[in-house]
Amino acid sequence: MAATAPPTPYDAPVTSAVFATVNLNGLSRDLDRLAHAAHRIASDEMVEGWTRQRHSRMLRDTTIGERARLVRRFAEFTGRYPWQWAPSGVEAFISELRSGSKPVNADAVRCRE
Repeated sequence: MAATAPPTPYDAPVTSAVFATVNLNGLSRDLDRLAHAAHRIASDEMVEGWTRQRHSRMLRDTTIGERARLVRRFAEFTGRYPWQWAPSGVEAFISELRSGSKPVNADAVRCRE
């Protein structure tokens, strides 16, 4: 009679107990964090590239810094990445600037548009 190899874990029948050991929720959270980190890096790189482009056009450092801060402030306000921005987000942001605790005047808003 031929000797048989001892069973391996791969020979076990597939049951719900096998799947219970996989933490899909934890994996999903890890993938979400990884995706968020990748999106954040891409977003930061977009602003950095835009900043370099402004330098190549000989804009002043103070102007570039103010505009980059405004872009970051808008991103924070919308909670979205640049490729997800929509005109409605700009309108809501401008409305917030005009009605906040320190409302800006119309000329200041036009400079930001």
